[in-house]
Amino acid sequence: MSKASMLPMPREDADELIGRMRDALRAVLAQNGGQREITLLARSVLLTSFLTEAGFGQLQPCYLRQTEAMLLGVLDRAESTVDWMVPDSLFERLVAVIDEHDRQLRCVRFSAVVDATRRLERLLVATQRTMLADP
Repeated sequence: MSKASMLPMPREDADELIGRMRDALRAVLAQNGGQREITLLARSVLLTSFLTEAGFGQLQPCYLRQTEAMLLGVLDRAESTVDWMVPDSLFERLVAVIDEHDRQLRCVRFSAVVDATRRLERLLVATQRTMLADP
């Protein structure tokens, strides 16, 4: 493992990623979010969960799982209704998770962030294969 991978993500990179996530969060809070914003927030929730499972989180795993389930409910509903509105009960949770993800990107060693990102990518590939295989 290189010395650089033991340090947090470079600040400029973290700023860019968190900026996009906060823009998505603002759009969702204003009820102007769509598929792109909800998907970006869902990825952030999953990455936060993975980093928490790896020992780098300050939120409770059950809180993250509940938030993930609520957000997946929005995605499932939108698939059939094209309604991307997020329930009020999810707003506070999303703010807390994005704040935690911000902290993680700025404080957690880069190699852990890379590992969590790879895990997310594998999950997305597996999910896509499953969706394509369903009749």
